[in-house]
Formats: sequence, structure tokens, C-alpha cells
Amino acid sequence: MKTNAKCPHCGATLSEGAARCRRCAELSGDVAKIKCSPPMSRAGALKSEIEEPAGLDLRKLLRLWKTDKRIRAAGVACLSLALIVVGYTSVRYYRTMDRVAEPEPILEGKEALSDDAFGLFLSDQIQWKFRTGANITGKPVVQGETVFVGSDDGYFYAVDARTGREKWSFRVGDIVRSSAAVQDGMIFFGSYNGRVYALDKDQGKLLWSFKTYDSVVFRPEPHRDMVVFGSEDGNLYGVNIRSGELRWVFPTTAPISEAPVASDGLVYVGSQDKHLYALDMETGEELWSFATGGKVCCAATASEGMVFFGSGDGNIYALDKKTGKEKWRFATGSKVVTPPVPAVGRVFFGSNEGVLYSVGIMDGRKKWSFNAGAHLVTEPCVGRGFVMFGCADGYLYAAKKHSGEVVNRLNVRGPISSIALSDGSAFFGSHDTHLYGLRIAAFLKLVDAQE
Repeated sequence: MKTNAKCPHCGATLSEGAARCRRCAELSGDVAKIKCSPPMSRAGALKSEIEEPAGLDLRKLLRLWKTDKRIRAAGVACLSLALIVVGYTSVRYYRTMDRVAEPEPILEGKEALSDDAFGLFLSDQIQWKFRTGANITGKPVVQGETVFVGSDDGYFYAVDARTGREKWSFRVGDIVRSSAAVQDGMIFFGSYNGRVYALDKDQGKLLWSFKTYDSVVFRPEPHRDMVVFGSEDGNLYGVNIRSGELRWVFPTTAPISEAPVASDGLVYVGSQDKHLYALDMETGEELWSFATGGKVCCAATASEGMVFFGSGDGNIYALDKKTGKEKWRFATGSKVVTPPVPAVGRVFFGSNEGVLYSVGIMDGRKKWSFNAGAHLVTEPCVGRGFVMFGCADGYLYAAKKHSGEVVNRLNVRGPISSIALSDGSAFFGSHDTHLYGLRIAAFLKLVDAQE
């Protein structure tokens, strides 16, 4: 029996008790539950199309999306293609527009390069700054007239030390926070992809790479005919410097999160297993180990017949470098994660409490300390009459070497990497994505006058 009821979706005449016509029921997949009139005539279909509201019917599209697998597949494919195109375009724009090969203008306003508390404007001391695509964490290395540094953007750069212009770059494809080391015309560094790379330092061409099982975050140590490096896979590796061929492996029981140091045929390395190890450089054989109360996450340094290193237990240790016997220790208020620097009868080091210390190299007695109020994220850099260091709050400090009195500071708006000195200039990176070249000649005169 027919009624005058109309389908609410297409306007077709419905049979008694029907809620919608057969065509609409088929689209919804609910044919079995609907009592429908016979199929519409051509005239009825035309009338239905005329009576449908103009414009996009979102309800129909939604029903089609739910019921038709082919439409869903086509929609997903189109969306994926659009995302790929947008991503590729963004990366191309990012690499060509955000990374610059030319040094940037120096003057960016006095607020960016000065500190009112010290009343010193340092823009005339900034030689240049070079922008990369992401944070710079590793310490720059200066060789001749070239500064080498890696970036979180996945590239390793060679930059002219005088002008700040890029000489070459090498694409790694993963984060590069390792500092580099140079020897025999080659430059070595590690990456988060687990590889250590050897490049020609003049052209940036790959000579060899060696794969470990986890990130290589810190500097490899070349020594004679070998390169030694640690990995977060817990192993210390020794490879041939020319070919990258494996010579030996020394396993620890936890990640190695610092650079090894070589001295007098021995190599020293700490591990998160709370030990410092001394190995024979040629064979990788363990000679001695020293246990601490915390993870050893900063590189050791050797001087005056001793090896110095910090630990997560808050102590700086001085050991006899041949026997591993403790000479002295100095307790700080927090863990030590940056390398101590021995110089002119003292050892300079920082802690996570934000304090820089100077202690006697032979007895570990405190000479002075300076509280910067923020984590010290760089190893101290000792020059003639001064010591420089950077903090997590973006400040670069300079203090008198013998008294600890701060004579200057500079805000670069991002945590600072460790600092390298060369020919009257200081080079450092920052989390603001830049590598900086800083003139220190006038600054050294200021320090000398006050010393």
C-alpha cells in the first residue's frame, strides 16, 4: 500500500512503514531493515535530483566514506600525497632559507649583545655568526683558518675562521653533537646514528665510517695510528686511523657518555657503570679501574702525572695515571658532567649547581668559586689571565683566572657549547643555532690591566 510519505533524503514516495527509499537504504547498508517502494522511475529520479538542496551534502559524503572502501582508500592516498608534498616543500624551504652560507650582520640591537649590570657593549667584539639549521652542542675545533663543528640539523660544517663563511658541509642525516678531532689531514667525529666518520679536512670528502650499535655523542681520540672512541652501546672501540678497520673492543657494563683521552700510551675513559678505566692503547687491555659513587659522564684530562675527572657523586677525583691510586678528591654540591681543565697549577671545573671552581692541582684545595646561578654546560676555557665558560641560561662569562672575579658576560639567547680559542678569537656554538666568532684582543687588554 502506497502513502503520500516522502523519503527524507531524496524525496521518493515511500511504502507504508518505510523510513527511506531503497537507494538511500543501500547507501547506508541497511536494506534489510527498510520497507521501500519499488525503484524510482527516471522521472522520479530527475525530480529527486531537482528537489535536493544545492551545494555539498556532507551527510551523503559521510555515508559514502563509511560504506565504500574504495572511497576511503582514495581519500587516505590523497591525504598522504598532500602531506608528502608539504613536508618535502617545507624541508627544501628550510634548507635554502633558514640556513645561510654568508655570515649574518652583527648588529642586532644592544639588548641582544650586552648586559646592563656590567655596562659593557660587546657588539664590536663579535666578528661574525654562522647559522645552521638547529642547536649546536659540541665544542668547535679550530685547525689553521678553519672552524669545524657539527649541528643537530644533521650536518657537519667547515667554516672560515676569519669571515664566518662556509667552506664545505657534510650531510650525516642525524644529530651531530660530538666534537671533532684532527690528525694527519683527517677530521673525526661521531653521530647519533652510531657511526664515527673520517673526512678529508680540506674538502669534506668521506674517507671511511665505522658503525657501532648506539649513538656516538662525544669526540673520538686519534693517537698515532689509531682512533679510539666510546659508544652508548657500552663499548670502547680502537680502529685503524687510515682504514677504519677494527683493532679491538673493550666492553663496559653501561653506556659510555664521554670522550676518551690518550696519554703516554694509555687511554682513559669513564662509563655510566660508575668506573674510570685505564687501557693499553695498542691492545685495549685493562690496566686498572677506579670505582666512584655515581655515573662518570665527563671526559678525563691528564696532567702532572695525574688524571682528573668528575662523577655523578659530586666529586672531582685526582688519580695517579699509572696506578689509579687516589691522590685527592674535591666535593661539590652537585654532579659534575663537564671535563676538568688543569692549567697553571690549578684545576678549573664546573658543577650542575651552577658553580665554577678553581682548586690547587697538587692538593685539591679550593682557591675560589663563582656561582653563575645556572647549570654550567661547558668545560672551562683557560686563556692568558682569564677563564671563560658558558651556562644553560645563554650567558658566556669571563673571569679573572687567579681571583674568579667576573669581568664580562655576553648573552646569546641560548645554552652555549664549549669554547675554542685561536689567534685572539674565541669560537663557540649555541642553542640559538649559531656558531660565533668573538674577538678577544681588547678583552685580554682589559683583563691584563686589572690583573
